[in-house]
Amino acid sequence: MTPSTKTLYWILGILIILILIVAGYLFFSSGNKGEATIKIVVGPICDSDTYNCDDFTTQEEAQDVFDECFAETGDIHRLDSDGDGVVCESLP
Repeated sequence: MTPSTKTLYWILGILIILILIVAGYLFFSSGNKGEATIKIVVGPICDSDTYNCDDFTTQEEAQDVFDECFAETGDIHRLDSDGDGVVCESLP
């Protein structure tokens, strides 16, 4: 093995280590903390009072659930406190 080949292997080894460090940092800093999350989306539950405004991140998410359930069961989740058709108005 020539000295230049040996140097190339060292550089490749260091690059691989750096890539693994960066990948680990990105994975763990994204909030995953090594936990796998499976989210199954089947639609909102419309046959019982299941949701409150605190269950949603945005007003749009709450509005989507309200709109989908309203035709079936009305405001079963009581998300529209003032009856104007706009729900969880305090959410962003």
